[in-house]
Amino acid sequence: MFTSAAQAATISYTDNNCSSFSITGSAPNFTLVCNAGGGTTNPPPSNGIAPSGCSVYPVSVPATGANIQLTAYCSAGDPVKSWVWTSSSGMAQQTTSTGTLTVNNVMPNTTFWAVPHTNLGGSGDLVGNVAGVVVGTGTTTTTGGGGGGGGGGGGGAAGLCSQYTGVQFMTLKGPYDRQDTITNGTPFSAGGVLVAQFTIPAGAAYTPGAEGYVSFAEFGDPPTYREVSLSNTACDFRGSGAGINDPYTRDLTGQTPFPLDWQLGIAGFEYFTVTGSIPGVAQLLPGGTYYLNIRNRSPYLNNGAGGPSCTTGTCNAVVTFRLPGS
Repeated sequence: MFTSAAQAATISYTDNNCSSFSITGSAPNFTLVCNAGGGTTNPPPSNGIAPSGCSVYPVSVPATGANIQLTAYCSAGDPVKSWVWTSSSGMAQQTTSTGTLTVNNVMPNTTFWAVPHTNLGGSGDLVGNVAGVVVGTGTTTTTGGGGGGGGGGGGGAAGLCSQYTGVQFMTLKGPYDRQDTITNGTPFSAGGVLVAQFTIPAGAAYTPGAEGYVSFAEFGDPPTYREVSLSNTACDFRGSGAGINDPYTRDLTGQTPFPLDWQLGIAGFEYFTVTGSIPGVAQLLPGGTYYLNIRNRSPYLNNGAGGPSCTTGTCNAVVTFRLPGS
């Protein structure tokens, strides 16, 4: 009986979202791991430059108040590692490692301030400009805390949705939920946007490194190429590429005004963790509210210039949500 020796092989693979690659496992099964921190928006190395251009996204609540999620970011300077938050309401000072803060029972005209630090409490700490926002009166733009009801279309503009037409909402509830736009009575029009909202329950036990996911696929209509973002803001398509040669900008850290991640295709899975980080995978916060934003668009159409991908009146979709360990 004769056996042939294994032949050496060379594989070349390029992914602009990966800062480096590593290989795990042992023969004959190996895994190529993408080490990524944020695609084209990876925080720059420390250069001794204080953060600048820091802001907090506007947010509004009804006159009776509401729970909100504030998001701060800086457009220049060294990476922000800590945010110190205060408020005109007398809220106790809070420190977060990302630029998001969830606050309950906020009334209109409340002012919040966020101070960015590059190494809070350590040597060489650089402090950026104070970012402030006054909570307005109107429709809540970003919410925190418990999730809403089940299927059906949501009402009112949220996040960045006012710039789009035909926006349909669905609210997904853990530990597992699956909804489609036909059964919900919220048809996904060709030029519309589908926003699937979900909240990571606070106080639950999550296995470190365990992954959950939110996925999308066609439902009842022909397969359609989609452009999909995972974000803490509804209707967030900032940083999208127009054509096949344009990058899609993401930031897994949540410190810059771009989605946490992107998915492109007829169907796909957006994986996430809650505790324990995995390179290239978004880590979501307990109690945080997030959005899977979907629109019918492909960068491959029109000779690579990109364009609408839905060629019928509707291109209905199904979205599935599963918490880690469920």
